[in-house]
Amino acid sequence: MYRLLRVKSSFVFFLSLCGAILYIGNLEAPFVYDDFRQIVRNTKLKDPSEIVDASFTDTHQNRPLQNLTFAINWAISPNSRFSFHLFNNALHILNSAILFLFLSSFVKRQYLPQLASFFFLVHPLQVQSVTYIMGRISLLQTFITLLILLVFSNLEARTPWLISCEERPRLSC
Repeated sequence: MYRLLRVKSSFVFFLSLCGAILYIGNLEAPFVYDDFRQIVRNTKLKDPSEIVDASFTDTHQNRPLQNLTFAINWAISPNSRFSFHLFNNALHILNSAILFLFLSSFVKRQYLPQLASFFFLVHPLQVQSVTYIMGRISLLQTFITLLILLVFSNLEARTPWLISCEERPRLSC
């Protein structure tokens, strides 16, 4: 058990290191396209007393969770595109780690979850959602989905009586 935990934590560290190296180049990227309308020119994001109102602001895209994270980003470091990009990078790395933990919970061969989560981290299709600040909505949706899957898989393993199906399909490779 301890060895398995050590292997998992070392691979999560490896994912974090690879993600940091891969996406370090976008940390100084400028605000582009919708970033100006949704972040830079959005006056409600700039006032910490209006953080809830900023989340449900009537802008081009009404996405409360995304706007809330933008307001928090702005409150921590106003007008710093570095912090916005750093949050996106960290969220993508976290998504890769959660994917690895989720897949490890039911796939018997250890290399398959490692391979899948590594490809998820480095795949070129992920670049737009990580480097483009407004792509955070995709990262947040992925985060919530993977987190729910991870929690459910752990819950199902500990309390099988909660699952009503008699024959639960399990993936095993």
